[in-house]
Amino acid sequence: MNNQKRAIFALICLMLISNVYALQLITSESSTSLCPRDTHLFTDSVRNDGLQEQEFSVKVEGNSKEWTAFIPTSFLLAPGEERAIYTYLTPASNTFPAKYVLDVRVSTNNSSQIAHHSIFIKDCKPIIKQEVVKVQTSVRVPVAKISVVNPQIVNSYYNFSVLLLKKSVELCGQSRKAIPITIVNTGDPDSYELSADGPLWAYLDHDKLNLNKELNQFNLVLIPDNSVSGNFSIKINIIPENGSIKAAHIIKAVVKKCNSVSVDILYSKDNVCNSETAAYDFIVKNTGISQNTFNLELDASKWVKLETDKLTLQPKTEKKLKLIINPDTNIDDYNIVVKAADSSGVSAEDSIKIKTFESKDCYKAKIKPEKSNSSNIPITIENNGIHRANYYISSSEDFVKLTSNVITIDPENSDVIYASISREGSAVISVKLKDGTLLASTKISVKTSIFKKLKNTITSFVPSEDIEIGESDNETQNNTITGNFAAKYLNKTTFYNTIKKIDSYKIHIFIALLIILIIVIIIRQKLYKKVFDFFEEDEEGKNEIEIIKD
Repeated sequence: MNNQKRAIFALICLMLISNVYALQLITSESSTSLCPRDTHLFTDSVRNDGLQEQEFSVKVEGNSKEWTAFIPTSFLLAPGEERAIYTYLTPASNTFPAKYVLDVRVSTNNSSQIAHHSIFIKDCKPIIKQEVVKVQTSVRVPVAKISVVNPQIVNSYYNFSVLLLKKSVELCGQSRKAIPITIVNTGDPDSYELSADGPLWAYLDHDKLNLNKELNQFNLVLIPDNSVSGNFSIKINIIPENGSIKAAHIIKAVVKKCNSVSVDILYSKDNVCNSETAAYDFIVKNTGISQNTFNLELDASKWVKLETDKLTLQPKTEKKLKLIINPDTNIDDYNIVVKAADSSGVSAEDSIKIKTFESKDCYKAKIKPEKSNSSNIPITIENNGIHRANYYISSSEDFVKLTSNVITIDPENSDVIYASISREGSAVISVKLKDGTLLASTKISVKTSIFKKLKNTITSFVPSEDIEIGESDNETQNNTITGNFAAKYLNKTTFYNTIKKIDSYKIHIFIALLIILIIVIIIRQKLYKKVFDFFEEDEEGKNEIEIIKD
């Protein structure tokens, strides 16, 4: 029983090993007939059916191997990949007509396979052929279509042919691709001058090859930078030193912008207050055709930060990020640059211009009282700063009530509040920021005019008030506004109350008697008309407020 288990286990291991290193050799043509000195191409295909990358080696066997040249001799294949093996067969002129064998052996690690080919050499008449024979063979593989073109095979002492694995190629800017080109020399030894006509980023890795009766390979190398895109033609010139055959082949190159990126800051300029934080949106977009990772960089002062310094984007997708600014520097203009770049050097950038200000200039305010004929004094608040502001308005005294203590005003706009005054006294109306920074102030003083006190004492003893309002942006500049208050805002008086509180009006009585004496003198001097005109004029202006400047 144990022996059976061991056998099963060994069998499973062998199956696993065979799966790991499996290969498949596909033969497109098993036999051919040709004359001596004719050239024939066998194309075999190798596929890696294993589970990991494998290295394959190639060699030829059989009684015809002396006439053959093949390429490649070794290569690597990932799981599922396939590659063609090209074997040129050119029998010597003295080859005896018969059946010959050519075996192409492909090996990897612990396994190998053989592609068997039969060659029938015909008894051809001894004539020298001068015609050009064009042979084209193609093999389909899962990865791409490989086209093999052998445009010139001439039976002479200096025969050679050119094998192109690809006549067109697509690649990305900022990438490198090598296109192998094979020269097969079926004649006497010769040297070949090689050159390429095309853009500067296309060149050959050899400018000369020396060949005996063999084949050799050189590469057309393409390295377009990221600014290159479009369709290009590269002409490959192969000029033998001996013989009369020259070869020229055109390879088409299509260069695409596979890796590209864009950066867009949604603002081009702005103003920022010192010690305040501002955030600006910007968009990074992968405009290429494959997933890419971009590093984000700043060309700016140390008080500028990015939300992140790296991001990965799928093709044709974008992401919105934050540019964070918190200046603590001199008042000046600054240019901030955001750059996105990938590992290949593809990059893009955008910039924003920032002007910094001190806080008092950012939210500069002006307070201005207006003319009024009542106890409610209109006061205009102006925003002369650069940002929308929340102004906090307060009075230094309780007898002055404000209709609003917080107002929001946009730059170059204004709003009006009202100050309601209930008695004599002085008060300062201040405009501040939330942190207590004083932006502007005005002083309001309420007092009784001496002339109106005399007049009210003589008449109804109803006092009238003068209002002095000073206006300032941080410094008080006094303006005087004169007006009457309705009796309802002061203590209501009657003759009875006046008599009852006579002690408080002693000075008024004395002044009244003095005025009576003056009036008598005026009447005797016939100046009473001017006095009456004075009182009439004052009665007419009883409900008005006039501004008296210092």
